[in-house]
Amino acid sequence: MIIQFVGYSNSGKTTMLEKTIAYFAAKGLSVATIKHHGHSEELQSLDEGKDSWRHRQAGAMATSVCAGPNFQFQSTKQINWTLADILSIYQQISYDVLFVEGFKKEKYDKIVFIQKEEDIRLLDNVENCCAVVYWDTVQKEITFEGPVFSIFEEELFLEWLYSFYKNYS
Repeated sequence: MIIQFVGYSNSGKTTMLEKTIAYFAAKGLSVATIKHHGHSEELQSLDEGKDSWRHRQAGAMATSVCAGPNFQFQSTKQINWTLADILSIYQQISYDVLFVEGFKKEKYDKIVFIQKEEDIRLLDNVENCCAVVYWDTVQKEITFEGPVFSIFEEELFLEWLYSFYKNYS
């Protein structure tokens, strides 16, 4: 199953996703994630001075590191990675559920995070919204036909999402 967490910056996506990952992992499921960085600045490498960093410094446009069951991949080729490109890499591993943070325009099931009233417009701009998580500061009523959770109803949200997963598989 692939499910997206989408919303504008600081809407609670990452925090709720961390809790979701822990919840699903505690249930014995193998969880994978993909994070879309919506800004155009260059990502920072965490391996400065290591061999893979030295390979990139020498001109390699892609490097990977394998250590037993661990695998890291980094590409600096000037292309815009699509979710389909990344999913082709993920097809090589076995997971029960894949959570994607971002990629608003993709067509997978989505949890939409609403922090401010102006964020409600996102519901008109995404496809396959299956639930909404909102901040209590949102005064305008959210008109959505499916499940709607306060950002503070974590346990209720997690139980619903796990049930959604069970019904999906």
